[in-house]
Amino acid sequence: MIKSDIKFYPLTQIEADIDFLIYQIRKRQVKLIANLGLQKLIDDCRNYLALAPGAPIYNTTLQPLLVLYSLSDTLRMLWMKRLDFTVQLRAMNTGDFAYGVTSTGNSINFKDFELELFSAAYLNEYGVNATLPQHTSGNDLFYKDIEIQCKHPEALTVIK
Repeated sequence: MIKSDIKFYPLTQIEADIDFLIYQIRKRQVKLIANLGLQKLIDDCRNYLALAPGAPIYNTTLQPLLVLYSLSDTLRMLWMKRLDFTVQLRAMNTGDFAYGVTSTGNSINFKDFELELFSAAYLNEYGVNATLPQHTSGNDLFYKDIEIQCKHPEALTVIK
């Protein structure tokens, strides 16, 4: 497969989603860290944009686009519901956006907080008014008196 075969996610939409993510990052004063989390996602998506139309495409080339596609939709839903996700976005600076990839210190924060944001967005989309606590300790979502924990499944399946 080559870059010009990719039709599901037009270049203009990728650029718009990167801009939206950067807007949310700046609005929430997130300090990006080179080669980790959100910065790596942005860089890898920009690297894809820079490829020639005839460049070969691999799963590793598409992976950041799929994460950006999902994350930007998630953030838009939360933003439109006026839910605060500052702490969760800040926490996505560590870890890797790739499933099952840990960073220094065995951190998978990007995927953990991506799951929390995704869960909150879709619960709210379907009428369950869940909120995101603005701290990183304890429960991940709240709905009325129900406290919800969201865990990245990799944490449960690591074999040592």
